[in-house]
Amino acid sequence: MKKNILNVEMNELFCKNSMEEFYEYNKPRGMWIW
Repeated sequence: MKKNILNVEMNELFCKNSMEEFYEYNKPRGMWIW
């Protein structure tokens, strides 16, 4: 998976804002692998 500076920043922002929500959503399947 290619990552450029923008993607890294967006991923960090998304993770900070949505990690708990994502974790709750994916509990039955486990956490996503980024």
